[in-house]
This record gives sequence, C-alpha cells and structure tokens, in this order.
Amino acid sequence: MLHLGCVGFTDLEPDERVAMASRSLHWTLSQVADVVGIDSAEDVVREYERLGIFKNILVGDVTRIEELRLTAKFNVILVGDILEHVSNPGSMLDGLRGLCNSETRHRCKLI
Repeated sequence: MLHLGCVGFTDLEPDERVAMASRSLHWTLSQVADVVGIDSAEDVVREYERLGIFKNILVGDVTRIEELRLTAKFNVILVGDILEHVSNPGSMLDGLRGLCNSETRHRCKLI
C-alpha cells in the first residue's frame, strides 16, 4: 500500500504530535499491511524516524513522485485529505500511474 500525505498533525506541538502518531491512520495501516508513506513534512518525518515511531515514510513532493524512484507497484494507493493542498493534483495523479499494477483499483470520493 502507498499512503500519500501520511504524517498529519503537523500543526501540533512536537509532544502532542508524537502522542497522536500511534492513533494515526498511517500507524493503523502499518499494523496490518505493508505500507510505504510519502509526505513533504521532512522535519516531522525525521522526528518520527529518530524516535523509532515510523521507518516507512519517505520525504517527497507527491506532485513529483517520480523523483523518489520507487520501483514497487501497489495494489492500493491512498490519497487522503491532501488533494486540496496539492498545487498540481493532475501532476500527482499522472505520477501515480507508474506505481499501479494490474490489480490496482481506484476510487475517488470528494466531500
């Protein structure tokens, strides 16, 4: 599974953010699936790595996902609550094509 925009809680103070990590969607997904996360909040990702909370998050811009040189193909790609924050969502979606396999399914629900 590929989880874009997986960090969340970036507006919280560091102690609060760390406390919330184990209640996050990325944490829950990581407990039951092989997950790779991508987020642009480098300071938070590095903090989580340093504390041993997450080791499965890459720092990157989802509109330039090809720069991460991912070789895996994913059955599930989760783009949760970031579409409205991305400057070029078409670029992001185009970049995801190369990460799909024949089993990948997509659903889009905008609220």
